[in-house]
Amino acid sequence: MKLKEIELDIPYIKDKESISKIQQQYEISFEEAVRIDYENNWKERRRKFQLETRCMTSMIERTISPINTKDCWKIIIECVNGNRQEGIKNLLGTYVIQVNFDIAKFEIMDDLHKKIMVIEKVIEGLDYLSKCVSFDVKAFYNSCENIIKCGYVNWWIWKKVKRGDKIAKVKIQHEVNKVNIYMIFTDLNDNTIYEELIGSTIPDEREYAMYLGDLKWSDNDTVVLISKKGDKFIIKYFLSNNME
Repeated sequence: MKLKEIELDIPYIKDKESISKIQQQYEISFEEAVRIDYENNWKERRRKFQLETRCMTSMIERTISPINTKDCWKIIIECVNGNRQEGIKNLLGTYVIQVNFDIAKFEIMDDLHKKIMVIEKVIEGLDYLSKCVSFDVKAFYNSCENIIKCGYVNWWIWKKVKRGDKIAKVKIQHEVNKVNIYMIFTDLNDNTIYEELIGSTIPDEREYAMYLGDLKWSDNDTVVLISKKGDKFIIKYFLSNNME
């Protein structure tokens, strides 16, 4: 198998008091009350956590080479507030480990410190994992080190097309709470001469990937980004922007 994916998660913790109140209120079974408690009190919080940590975990995935393993294609690091479980669970090729994590503290941090905390916990998880597996996780460490050197900034060029003395590029800027998509015009020396925000999405690959269909010039001054749904974003290069 090829290991390249990594994710942070906050597993659901049953709140017995809340579940008991739900049971009494609706006169339902424990299992049904658990489902309602999860939907009302944990699902949204968990989703928000997954999105906010994706900024850094997606950067790790984008910057490492796949690791050959016998039976692992993904690592999930469960972040728990105390009572961390030892060992590794192998769920159909997904290795699950746990690290101690102050979720409430994370939720009130600014974006930079959230990024820092994510990388710290990934490294902590890797430290534990490396003692228990036969494959080398050095590629993950190297990626984390490079992210730190880059100041935790996650951006990349999705595609670029050249016409004459200009190059049009689509830049993806992945932040903690959003992904911004930009069109950039540069000269042949890679100097930026015009930049425009095309759109923003939640920080989820399935959302921003819909923008990324095709990129082409329509004339000497106009480039068109065609989404996967066929929507066209027409961006015109204005010479005046280079003269301000």
